[in-house]
Amino acid sequence: MELRPVRVEDVSACLEVFFVSLDELHARLGQPPMPRNPESTANALRHLVESDPESCWLAESDERVVGFGLAHRRDDHWYLAFLFILPSEQGRGVGRALLEACLGKPPTIDPTRRSVVVEAIQPVSTALYAQYGMVPRDPLYVFTGEIRQGALPDGEAALEGAGLTAEEFTGLREQAQADIDALDRRVVGWIRHPEHQFLDIPDRRAFLYRRGGDVVGYGYVQRSGRIGPICAREPTDLLPLATHLLGPTRPPGAWQVIVPGSAAVLFPALLRAGLRIDGPPAIFCSSWDGPAFDRYVPMNFAYG
Repeated sequence: MELRPVRVEDVSACLEVFFVSLDELHARLGQPPMPRNPESTANALRHLVESDPESCWLAESDERVVGFGLAHRRDDHWYLAFLFILPSEQGRGVGRALLEACLGKPPTIDPTRRSVVVEAIQPVSTALYAQYGMVPRDPLYVFTGEIRQGALPDGEAALEGAGLTAEEFTGLREQAQADIDALDRRVVGWIRHPEHQFLDIPDRRAFLYRRGGDVVGYGYVQRSGRIGPICAREPTDLLPLATHLLGPTRPPGAWQVIVPGSAAVLFPALLRAGLRIDGPPAIFCSSWDGPAFDRYVPMNFAYG
């Protein structure tokens, strides 16, 4: 087995490892297979390889990709987005070798700022990450379904009741960048220009939220029904922001929102509105306290 950096042309091989390993895990545990969205997943892999190639590694055996790990560094924070090994190669130290390759050699990063999200049905992976300081912190639940008519207030009314206004924006407008950076640093824990640029695509709408003249939040909604990220300066603003984002778009299928367990107001409100918990949670594991999940909804498990 050999380790080498991932190249963009390796994305399709990594995608195959991702789906094969996930399908085997879910089948072995009697869980239904996860729905596949190869185009979206390939875009996520490609974004990571292009934005931080030094943190992306793969394992090859007989010129075949048998595992890969993709991470990214933002400020002094390191985040492991993907680490997947073919079932036939598991238990041979491939995962640990890839993890250490993605981490790099100290003092490349601050070892006290490492994070990963792992499915709750993966105790072996959870144990591996804990050995590198990334211990379980907060459960993240996938909510899916339809909002019952009248179950949530009108989005504009929800904002008005909270003293908020919304303006739609495309990408990182120059005049808003400093405000978004301040929110990310305060709530998420790191600044992430590459992720905001990645989210700037035609089928996704983005909103900036103000109270008076101050920017106090932002949020994204995809036309397919995926919500997030949502970032609010105050925990009490998370629900009105989410309610507004659920308003301007009518998805062709179900809504999907990743709801942290500590989002104590948003969690029951979305359940009462008709969404349901879809499967076991994932767990945010970290060597630090992590984002303020009482005021933050992540975009997915790969970017936090």
